[in-house]
Amino acid sequence: MVTAVILERNPELSFESRIDISSIVDEVFDLYGHSISPHNLNEMELRNSFYQTSSFGPKGTCSYIAKAVTALLFENAVSIKSQTDNCCIS
Repeated sequence: MVTAVILERNPELSFESRIDISSIVDEVFDLYGHSISPHNLNEMELRNSFYQTSSFGPKGTCSYIAKAVTALLFENAVSIKSQTDNCCIS
């Protein structure tokens, strides 16, 4: 869903390769872990804490997922079309 929204809002972007969902999930937990680092949770506790977090808001799970998707897509899986490809004047 997050990737669909990003592509809808940015038609100049396209994928060059497949999306590795496990990489996105790993990045989500890494971002979440850094944001609550003083708590020193083990991996299972970290995941449980994430699953119990609200979906929306600045520290909601959706924001971590969006950040992870954006970071990983721009790192290696997205190409940007030339702006002239999308512009048509008649």
